[in-house]
Amino acid sequence: MKLSVDLQDPYSYMILWVILAGALFLAVLVAQIIFRKKNPKPKKEKKKKPPKIKTPPKKTLMQLKQSYAAELANLEYRVATQKVTIRAAYQEMSLIIRKFVAEATGIRVDDYTLEEISRLRMPILYSLVQEYYEPEFAKYAISDVQNSIKKTRRAILGWY
Repeated sequence: MKLSVDLQDPYSYMILWVILAGALFLAVLVAQIIFRKKNPKPKKEKKKKPPKIKTPPKKTLMQLKQSYAAELANLEYRVATQKVTIRAAYQEMSLIIRKFVAEATGIRVDDYTLEEISRLRMPILYSLVQEYYEPEFAKYAISDVQNSIKKTRRAILGWY
């Protein structure tokens, strides 16, 4: 049987579309390459780790004793040259011995009252702080600063 319509090859009319699709693909590919060269991809930021804080090595007991004995020597010099008042000297002595005990034992006695210090069972610290109280807080007090500095020095150097 003869047909009145002649059929064409299936690919004879589609070659134009294949060429257009290929050309479009190449155009997109070239555009991507050009775009990426002009605008490089931003590098991902690595999560910043918090900086490590370098703590100085803990001082040995001997180093602590030397350091605080030097502070006492400085205070003794300033008392002798009258660069510091008696009250200020006792306040500074109290601060020195409290800081020393805090560093040596790890107990923060710098803000303890005399009653709280008495519960610590540290008789040397208790007797020194008790000795400092009157000259430190009274309006008028009779005291021997040089002797108190010597007692404080003996307490620090004799600490175990």
